[in-house]
Amino acid sequence: MKKLIATFLIATLTITLHAGEITYFSGTWAETIAKAKAEKKIVMLDCYTDWCVWCKVMDKSTLQSDTTLDVLNKSFICARREMEKDPEGIKLDMKYLISGYPTYLFFDGDGKLIYQVIGYRATADFVEELKKAIDPKTQQSYPGFSTNLEPGYPQFYKNAFGTGTERKFPDSDTVMAYLDRQKDLKCETSWAVMQMFRLNAKYSKWVLDNADALKNLYGSDNVQNKIYKIIFAKADSAALKQDQKLFDEAVADLKKAYPGQDLSGTIRSWQYNYYLSNKDFDKVVKLMQSIGDTCSENSWKYFAGEVNNTSWTIFEKCDDIKVCESLLPIVRKAAEVNNDWPTYDTYANLLFKTGHYAEAKIAAEKGIEIGKKNNDNTKPTEDLLVQINAKLK
Repeated sequence: MKKLIATFLIATLTITLHAGEITYFSGTWAETIAKAKAEKKIVMLDCYTDWCVWCKVMDKSTLQSDTTLDVLNKSFICARREMEKDPEGIKLDMKYLISGYPTYLFFDGDGKLIYQVIGYRATADFVEELKKAIDPKTQQSYPGFSTNLEPGYPQFYKNAFGTGTERKFPDSDTVMAYLDRQKDLKCETSWAVMQMFRLNAKYSKWVLDNADALKNLYGSDNVQNKIYKIIFAKADSAALKQDQKLFDEAVADLKKAYPGQDLSGTIRSWQYNYYLSNKDFDKVVKLMQSIGDTCSENSWKYFAGEVNNTSWTIFEKCDDIKVCESLLPIVRKAAEVNNDWPTYDTYANLLFKTGHYAEAKIAAEKGIEIGKKNNDNTKPTEDLLVQINAKLK
């Protein structure tokens, strides 16, 4: 890695990595915007965290591509901030309500947000997004955000940012009391608080009722993220209360909020949570069986992990041997698809619990064999095998 390259003016400080990498501007945020205005370019802000795996993948793949580099270094002022440790990164996180990493925010020379890209992108997709960020026809408007990084957030909101050990979250009464005092719930400080914290029924309804206006101010992705949290909280509450009517309302709200989208995976995960919370294990098994019967072989590669996790929960919490017995075919299929130690361990435990000792021995031995090849800690299965052999004597 090369050293920092200093020039006579702080406003033109840059960080240059080795040849063929992005040149990141290292000035303050105000200096970054000023540089973009002077050069009539767009700022690309790379929002990342040290723990973000996909940020590192982007850095080593998409952002190393000659095609990406050509567009970035010619048309953008590139900057980056660690969003939990860098002081300006934390302020920018408070401001623009980053919901996932990596996120790339784009600003004009006046400091106005004009485009954003959330999540990992392969080179071709990312370059297309960069072209949209440059083109006035495809740039977006977020008029709800001012250009001031400190528009007057309450202290309890600021306390919720930074690293995990530094964050302090307010109680619900503090949040609701703050919102009750606000004259304009659509202003950026009020919306920041609503977006950040869990809301009561009154303000949850307000967000849902004003969703279109909020999207016009803060962007669809930002608002949809909050809407999902509100509806999920409703589904979660329904599970805890064992309230089928409330659960059905949450599903209806989800479909209304995301028309035309395939929500089957989300609804299925909510159903799992609902049934498991109610210890209705028979319905969980039937749900998995219905999904397994319609899964393509390719889909099974993803579904098998879900089967293993859910089946282990049932193994631990369900004492109904008939239910555990009904699980065996689908767990066997998951073990064959995953071909890994954890799933064979789950399968062996279920076989043992249901009294199929000879088959449990075969499954346990296969799991141990696979696990040792992958350097897994197979001791739990080895201990199980001792119990199985004792039953077979």
